[in-house]
Amino acid sequence: MHGIEAITANNGWAMAIVGALIVMAGLTILSIIISQLHKMIMFIEHGTGMLSFNNNGKAKNGGKAETEPANRPDADHVLSNIGNLLLFYRTTTFDLGDEFDLRDLYSIFRKNDFPHPYLTIRTLRDEGYLVSTRDDKFAWNL
Repeated sequence: MHGIEAITANNGWAMAIVGALIVMAGLTILSIIISQLHKMIMFIEHGTGMLSFNNNGKAKNGGKAETEPANRPDADHVLSNIGNLLLFYRTTTFDLGDEFDLRDLYSIFRKNDFPHPYLTIRTLRDEGYLVSTRDDKFAWNL
């Protein structure tokens, strides 16, 4: 017995279907794990008690209302009025001096959890509020 007759006689069709189902189930489980990986990483980084996340992927305060400082810009409207935000960003980065490196500016933005630091710096440069001076240094153009 050879070919299709041998497959039919030895339950080959059933084994092929079960094998395909096992592969599909494994791929489904893998895709679920990958889609939730960011939450597991946040949990590992921030420790216990931070199981709930907001829609930005940031950990919430264990069900408590999130509080933001009153002087912090709104994350949804960070670039809507760049002129008003310039004063806020300029005062926050006062310690950098007149000329500074963009890496230092980015670190301050990240440390203070300002929204969209790369986009903000690029917009400040595009609008002419942040200008290149010399030796890869930058300064505020008021």
